[in-house]
Formats: sequence, C-alpha cells, structure tokens
Amino acid sequence: MARIPTFYRVAFTWFDVLISAGTAVMAYARPQIFTEMYVRSMVAHTEEIAVVIWCIGAMFAYHAIIQGVVLRYTDDLRVWKASQFATLVLDWQMVFILYAAAQRQGTLDPASWTANDWGSWILTAGVIVIRTMFLLDVGIAKEAQLAKKVA
Repeated sequence: MARIPTFYRVAFTWFDVLISAGTAVMAYARPQIFTEMYVRSMVAHTEEIAVVIWCIGAMFAYHAIIQGVVLRYTDDLRVWKASQFATLVLDWQMVFILYAAAQRQGTLDPASWTANDWGSWILTAGVIVIRTMFLLDVGIAKEAQLAKKVA
C-alpha cells in the first residue's frame, strides 16, 4: 500500500475536477467555443454540431465525477492508478484531436496558434506529465519504505 501524496491528491481531485467540470459546462452552455477551437476553418457551428459537443460535455462531466467523487472515497493506490491510466488514454486522445484539428486547419505552426490553442496544448501536455509521473510512482513512498524510515 502507499499513501497518495498531497500533490497528486490536489492535482487529480481538485484541478482535474475544476477543468473537467468547467469544460463540461462550456460544452453545454457555449458549444460554439468548441467549434471555434477545433474546426473553426472547416465548418460553421450548427445545432447539429452542438449535439455532438454535448456528448463531449457528458464525457467531461463523467470524468469530473470519477476524479472528484470516487477518488475521495478511497486511498487504494490500485484504484487511483486505474483511474489515472484511463485518463491518460483520454489525454493522449486529446493530443491526437488537437494535432488533427491543427493539421486540417493548417495551423500546425505554433506561430499561428490562438490563446485557446496554446492553453489546450499546455494543459494537455502538463496533465500527461503529471499522470505519467504518478503511474511511474514518482514521489510515492511505499508503506514498507515508510516503515523503514520510522524504525
């Protein structure tokens, strides 16, 4: 067993929750923002596209609940790692989506990125690094190691 370090606890049960919940609200309340971010030069925002974006909002709402509720009910490292591995898969899918959107819009050059583009890339890269560190046990002391330090 291991104790979940405060850094990871805050990152996954507070930061992730705020970002995911905010993204879900944005998807429901202002779906045109997603259209502008991901397909701005390819298609105009329509109500049909809004329905698809609401599905994205549902996924982010689900993620906020898993991170913000389920992880607060357990300190079981296996549960935390399973949740973070699944989320890391989602994060890498976001990298693919960001890349595909930029490629199709002709904005692969960072000089052409908007503030939203920069924010999306930096946020996604940052959480990938943090999740990977967690999954590799960086900063996680095992109970056996803690017992040796106490003795």
